[in-house]
Amino acid sequence: MKENNQNFNELEIIKTMLNKTQKKVVDRGSFLLLWGWLVFVSHAANCILILKELYHLCWLPWAISMPIGVIISIFLAKKHYAYDKFTTHLEVAYIRLWWASGTAFLIIGFLGPFSPILTYKAINPTIALLAGVAIFTSAAILDWKIFNIAGLFWWIGAIVMMFVPAGWHPFIMAVIIIPGYLVPGYVIRKNYQGSENA
Repeated sequence: MKENNQNFNELEIIKTMLNKTQKKVVDRGSFLLLWGWLVFVSHAANCILILKELYHLCWLPWAISMPIGVIISIFLAKKHYAYDKFTTHLEVAYIRLWWASGTAFLIIGFLGPFSPILTYKAINPTIALLAGVAIFTSAAILDWKIFNIAGLFWWIGAIVMMFVPAGWHPFIMAVIIIPGYLVPGYVIRKNYQGSENA
């Protein structure tokens, strides 16, 4: 009986940590939606530049949006952590996953075009594969099943991009970001806020 109570208490602690982490991620959902919208707008701008055959300017949306995203993220992180010094292991894992993924995206996106190994044709499929890993892993860390589906969208998009001309990649990426990132972000925020108000 005593062992059952101890197991129950341990499960309650884990559940409490998970709930706290989920709440913090939802509260800080501005990160998810900020990056989702920045990437969507950048890909949409690339689509317009490609349609107008201004290929030499395709770097410009990224050169503008990515520094803006980094600056705003640093500002938001300082603001959030000034109010809350306590973090769970799950939260640390989630934050590190996304900082590592974001760093990989930036390295591939900005240095990839200059690499003799990674051609421009491989940049978007590679980023989509990594985004799928990050989203899918986030599903496990936060126990949000909708991120499992979102991860599948990224992987399917990566496979499609491997077999279509590179000129289609920005269009495909702009489409993937909606069900693969923005919709799950808004659904989670709405569901969590709805459960708090209930």
